[in-house]
Amino acid sequence: MKSGRLRHLVEIQRPERTMDEYGQTVENWVKFAERRAAILPVSMSEQEAFAKLQAELTHSIVIRFCDGIAPDMRVYWSATGRTFHIVEIKQDATFQRDMTLKVSELAEVK
Repeated sequence: MKSGRLRHLVEIQRPERTMDEYGQTVENWVKFAERRAAILPVSMSEQEAFAKLQAELTHSIVIRFCDGIAPDMRVYWSATGRTFHIVEIKQDATFQRDMTLKVSELAEVK
């Protein structure tokens, strides 16, 4: 992957669960890693192919390999304020150079 394609700065966040003063679980998102990324919209044929995974698959995010990323994490694109839920993680198992995150955009509740 050419570094020029990785022009967006994204933050990978992991959930952190704590207890509040009433004993209820509260979920906060904390930064796990910050990476340069290529954010690519998914074509219609790809949406049909991945429909089995999730109907709202919207983008593929390509980053350099980052150990420890899990499907319960999310990607925050600070330049646009958009948040993506990780649906699938594809990585180059042989060379561990790049990772492709298949994601769906999380809609903001207003």
